[in-house]
Amino acid sequence: MSLRAAYVSRLVIPVGLALALGCGSSPTAPITPKASLRLDLSLSSTAGTPGSPITARASVRNTGRVPVWYFGFCYDATPVINIWESDHHNVEEICGHCPNALCLACAGEPTTLKPGEVVQVQRTFDGQLYTCDGPYEVAAGDYTVELLFRGHGSDYELFTVTRSAVIHWATNLNRRKESR
Repeated sequence: MSLRAAYVSRLVIPVGLALALGCGSSPTAPITPKASLRLDLSLSSTAGTPGSPITARASVRNTGRVPVWYFGFCYDATPVINIWESDHHNVEEICGHCPNALCLACAGEPTTLKPGEVVQVQRTFDGQLYTCDGPYEVAAGDYTVELLFRGHGSDYELFTVTRSAVIHWATNLNRRKESR
């Protein structure tokens, strides 16, 4: 065995064993904000009517080792529960999305979600959504409930994560027809 081969084997074998046995304490890939959050979305029911609304409860937990920043108030607040028509023509935030909307001035500052902390939101859907022209009663059909969280980590790179579920809405008129 040459002197070089002996040196390489003395260096490579211990380093290889250390890596295989997991002596390293740092991750092999950077921790990203997306990988550090857990989004939970639960529904009181997957079907509703005007007399039986659907409540969505959601939470975002920071499961990582670094804080995450988000806007928890003002326009484009997050986390938020949106309810969408299939074509997404409805609006969820009138201020900032609809021209001529009268909105209060609001200067939001980032809120910190520290490791282990949880932020929770809830929304009850009673069959009413909005367009820039105002509220309207929805037709019977399927709608998407979306938990949306926008933020940034310590690298200041913005990210958006979502979790969604589908609900069915029936109108009272529709229920009378179904029962016949």
